[in-house]
Amino acid sequence: MQEITRPDGQPYRAKNSFTYVTPDLGASLGAAGSTTFSFNIDGDSDFFWTKLTAFANVANDGTTYSAQDLPGVTVLITNNTTGRNYSNGPVALAGMAGTALLPFIMPMMTYWASKSTITIAVANITDAITYTRLQLQFHGIKGYL
Repeated sequence: MQEITRPDGQPYRAKNSFTYVTPDLGASLGAAGSTTFSFNIDGDSDFFWTKLTAFANVANDGTTYSAQDLPGVTVLITNNTTGRNYSNGPVALAGMAGTALLPFIMPMMTYWASKSTITIAVANITDAITYTRLQLQFHGIKGYL
């Protein structure tokens, strides 16, 4: 694993694994609908994003590991603090997020400075499906300043 240090080259006081979780985005994501959500990186730590997972549920169907819903949605993730997008346009969620059993591992750790604002734009590309649950989980490492 790559060693992480602060931008000034100094070591972090402490590090631990951490997950930033979106609220339930499905509640406002009807068929052909869209929504946007933002969250802030905590002010006491930088965050190194390493994995992305998603959970979707259609009509409260009691999803199991063997029959997980594959969400027909696209996502566009942006670090508003730096203005960086993490794709050149909306990406099918299945192409960017894994599941709890098989998370999508980022090609490299992505650094988000403390107090950064991350925005996720989600669009339902189906004409008939309403998601009762849709949640993204950004897994990584918190480096305490």
